[in-house]
Amino acid sequence: MSIRVWGVFKLINESISENELDKYSFQIVNIATDNLIGIKLSVNVSNDFYRRCVQTNRYLPFELIDNPRTNVAEVLFLGQGISLQVGDKILNTSESLDSRMQRVQNFLERVFSLNITESIIFHIDGGFGEEYTHNIKAGGFKTQITELFLHELDNGTPSVKLVISK
Repeated sequence: MSIRVWGVFKLINESISENELDKYSFQIVNIATDNLIGIKLSVNVSNDFYRRCVQTNRYLPFELIDNPRTNVAEVLFLGQGISLQVGDKILNTSESLDSRMQRVQNFLERVFSLNITESIIFHIDGGFGEEYTHNIKAGGFKTQITELFLHELDNGTPSVKLVISK
């Protein structure tokens, strides 16, 4: 099982310049790093996700990852009390789901505070089930996602599309 988290930042300004987009991208990476979240942007996003994104400057594709050395979000979005075995390694986290989701919420709120993002389309692919859509506010991310985890069988990771607004 691989947990993948990806989406797009839908920008307010459709005619953003390449220089402004680069500046904004660096700000997003800094915010993610401040919250101990790995992130890939634009063409660095996995090809299967990148191809699904609208290819204009108004949409900035992203993929959240556990840290700069991985390509998945298996620990960041792992259900409470669950361990994964990958080869001979066991992945788990001593950090609570609540704490990890608070870090993600802080990231989202700070991205919106830059006042350049209209909305964020946020896909969580837990590898099971059908993806369903929820519209939420960035400030309610932790509460909403924690509730979704609680409704999953065996506290697994939900497969969901979140449309997030400020």
